[in-house]
Amino acid sequence: MRSAQKQNVLDVINSLYQAHKEIKSALERKNQDLAQNMLAESQEFDISLGESIDKLEKQGQVTVSY
Repeated sequence: MRSAQKQNVLDVINSLYQAHKEIKSALERKNQDLAQNMLAESQEFDISLGESIDKLEKQGQVTVSY
């Protein structure tokens, strides 16, 4: 994976981490509606990240090295 692509993935992971903190905060404030919406958005985002990684693998780029 190219360094720019790696940085994009790291940025996405950081965004998901921040969203996790906000979800936790919403639950602590008993705001289940907000937490539920944020969880749904995070799930959609995770799926799109996985699809992007699949596309990179199909292009012949190594995404995980052993």
